[in-house]
Amino acid sequence: MIPFDRASRESPGILAQLHPTQKPIRFPKYSRYLSGSPARRAFHELIAGTVGRYSVQNWKRFGRFEPTFAGGGEPFAGSPWRRRKGAPRPAIIMEPPSPLDRLWQEYSIVFKDFDDHSLARWLSQTLGQLRGRVWRVSHPLVGAYRLAANVAHDRQIWLKRLAMAPAGYAEADCCRAPLVPLFTRDIYDSGLICLHCNATIVELNDIPGLIQAKIRAWSDEYKAVHAVAHWEEDRRGSEEQYDKAFEAAARDAERILAAAATDVLPDLLESYPAVIWEDQDECLEVAPEDIEL
Repeated sequence: MIPFDRASRESPGILAQLHPTQKPIRFPKYSRYLSGSPARRAFHELIAGTVGRYSVQNWKRFGRFEPTFAGGGEPFAGSPWRRRKGAPRPAIIMEPPSPLDRLWQEYSIVFKDFDDHSLARWLSQTLGQLRGRVWRVSHPLVGAYRLAANVAHDRQIWLKRLAMAPAGYAEADCCRAPLVPLFTRDIYDSGLICLHCNATIVELNDIPGLIQAKIRAWSDEYKAVHAVAHWEEDRRGSEEQYDKAFEAAARDAERILAAAATDVLPDLLESYPAVIWEDQDECLEVAPEDIEL
């Protein structure tokens, strides 16, 4: 099965090969999960692999969203995306890699040149440096580690047992890599995310009681603020009114995200040797440099 975007680059005439009644479809409602801002794409598509964290938590959230690719594949029975019998198969048009995407791919070349033993040792040594702290996802050391972890995941480095993880790191059930949780603003729906493969490693309900209560309170406060970015037109009012509401929400988001790093996540260090947190919100235009600790 070849995704449509890759097939179209390899065979420019593929559009002409589609059924005469088949029309490419787009999904504007889900566009931010399929593409996202350049910064989001850089960290969550290229560093983390595949489609990024959206392929995990938003596939769960929109679990019935199962479009098909040109060349094969059928949604599960009952899916709203399942074709009627005899209907032409739709094709997904994906955007080509952006210049920033290609830049991050270039950054990862250095780790692709490592042999398996060298890569395993580098990952293990870097995990030792990460231990004992709560880290921003935008931190350069974390970014470098995620690039290397993506290459290691493709090669199944941790399954080969080429290096020992530092003391304190448990083994993740999802990919057998050392367990390093990623805390995102979607913690309520996605739980804690595996830094290596983007799978959910701990559901919110499985987090110990006292910490879970703090996280739920934090999530409820943040969701109310984040919702401003997705107000419908009839709720926005005038452009000036919405601009004021948006700016106020952005300032609140900066404060709440900082509170996660200082008041909530240190408690998780009792269970995990290192914790990574998402220090940005592209919907409210909050960048890492806007969040002061």
